[in-house]
Amino acid sequence: MLGRLRKPWPDGPKRRVDEHFSQAVLAGDALRPLMVSRPAIAQELILAPYIEEPQHQNEYESSMRLNDGGFAFQSKNTPAMYFFGPWLLFLRTNPAYGLATIIRITDFATDRWLERFQGFNRTKEEPGYRLYFADGQKDYIGNANVYNWHRYMNNDAVGVESALMALEKWLCEQIDQKKDISAEINRILQESKSAAFLGLLVAVGLYNLTLFTHEQ
Repeated sequence: MLGRLRKPWPDGPKRRVDEHFSQAVLAGDALRPLMVSRPAIAQELILAPYIEEPQHQNEYESSMRLNDGGFAFQSKNTPAMYFFGPWLLFLRTNPAYGLATIIRITDFATDRWLERFQGFNRTKEEPGYRLYFADGQKDYIGNANVYNWHRYMNNDAVGVESALMALEKWLCEQIDQKKDISAEINRILQESKSAAFLGLLVAVGLYNLTLFTHEQ
């Protein structure tokens, strides 16, 4: 018996996104003009195909799929690569909105992971990592698997892995061009709740070890 139909996710579609439309949006540079002139609309068009439409919920189902709940499967964007999807194009075209979009979809994935983790383990525990800053501290949600999302995710959420790969690629490009990425790093740490970004930032730091020091 089908359970109740849940409401759409905040950034998700009200109904299933047509596959041909999805591929047109996510492949190539079709969204480039919108990324420049109407980046908020481009963001909406990018998130909708990745996030699943409302599903009937089975109240008695327990799932081991801790990494991919809430996502629509994108068969033509697997396995994950930094050049799959619109992520790198968005970052290169409109860095502020590109980064904001990747933060939103990664935090969405982290929320879904936490729900499944707590449901399967019947706990209210929130696994995470705590960082200490000059003006306080902040916890980032996730375990070792979430920390490593920029290298591996499961099944439907592979689009998030591609997004994180694209962000790593873009940050390394900025380093190669001798650009200061302090503002981007600070924004990620301030705005995101996901431990996935901690693993990514460590990888970027290993690419340029001076990022681990006070001197740039």
